[in-house]
Amino acid sequence: MKPPIAKRIPHATTVHDDRRVDEYHWLRERDNADVLAYLTAENAYADSILAPTEGLQQALYQELVSRIQETDASVPVRRDDFLYYARTETGLQYEIHCRRRDADGSPEEVILDENQLAAGHAYCAVGAMAVSPDHGFLAYTLDTNGDEIHDLFVVDLDTGAVIDGPIAGLASDVEWANDSRTLFYLRLDDKMRPHAAFSHTVGSGTGADRPLYLEPDPAFYVGIEVSRSREYLFITMESHATTEVRALRLDSAVQREPLSPDGGLVVIDPRRNEVEYHVAHSGESLFILTNDQATNFRVFETTVTSLARDTWREIIPHRPAVKIESIEAFERFLVVVEREQGLKRIRVIDLLKRESRYVAFDEPVYTVWLEQNPEFHATQLRFSYSSLTTPRTVFDYDMERGGRELRKRYAVVGDFDPANYIAERVHAVAS
Repeated sequence: MKPPIAKRIPHATTVHDDRRVDEYHWLRERDNADVLAYLTAENAYADSILAPTEGLQQALYQELVSRIQETDASVPVRRDDFLYYARTETGLQYEIHCRRRDADGSPEEVILDENQLAAGHAYCAVGAMAVSPDHGFLAYTLDTNGDEIHDLFVVDLDTGAVIDGPIAGLASDVEWANDSRTLFYLRLDDKMRPHAAFSHTVGSGTGADRPLYLEPDPAFYVGIEVSRSREYLFITMESHATTEVRALRLDSAVQREPLSPDGGLVVIDPRRNEVEYHVAHSGESLFILTNDQATNFRVFETTVTSLARDTWREIIPHRPAVKIESIEAFERFLVVVEREQGLKRIRVIDLLKRESRYVAFDEPVYTVWLEQNPEFHATQLRFSYSSLTTPRTVFDYDMERGGRELRKRYAVVGDFDPANYIAERVHAVAS
């Protein structure tokens, strides 16, 4: 079988007085019958060339699957009186999201089965899931085309019925206000850029949705995040190397009077070229992680009532050999993820004693990342750990006393034995 040859149709484009001719511009036309015919021919050619390897392909696939624990479950995450988790079943491609009350004998409730959502679709991806603060509703965003354009749905968790949606043409993000009736979402512009944050009252129809912020600069995209304290909605405008964060108290976010032209938002720090920052809230304090005059970032603390830059107090200075990657605020603790000599580490700062300790790791090469930690009053920090010889392992770390509890080590099916392997880290002097 001979390879198909795409026809050439010259298409001229002039940008900044530079004229370019693209002979394959026509292949951008996704609904063009000639484009679809050409792609079908390409696929048929690939299948014919790879036909002698079908046995090997199947053998490799079966070997990969044989190493996976297909029927499995995540470690439950506590939110108030509920434990939320996801599980998988052998033969099913997608996760089943569940919860149960934190009491002996409590039955499982399936809150979202992605396998049911995927039925009839060639592609299916849940963008985000958010349970309302009163645990009565589930909001989720869904992409069934692979174009990263999501629809928003709201499910009544008592009945399992979809009571709102689809709200189409959105980015994946979704957050709840504290009234458990107001949602925040992001709309996309014609360039697929999340450019506008909106609030929506469940069941009201999109005609009543209110814009919270519209970003006019095409270099910036918009993100939304509710603080762990659930006191603030942070709307983040971000470009490749510049950040601006605006905050809105959640109580004011659900008021029905019209917003002011700037959305009623408070700017934490006005955008400045190549200055990036992230904000976390706890009590009367805002913690700001920024690269302002700090290549590896540093951390400031200020009060929620005074954002003037001269009130910021540096609590973690810039260090040339240590990069601060992220911060997370709890009621009593500030968690800092750092990286030194290529390795991540977790630092926990007691906000009452103003003392800090590091979570100890023994292996010479590893990676670590924070898991879901939704409860603001928590004293346990959940993280995952993995190395070249240790499969993914989930721990709960006691932020008050130190020490950690093993919650789950994910299985590697087959004859894997970590004792058969040694991992070392070797430094070499570069030119």
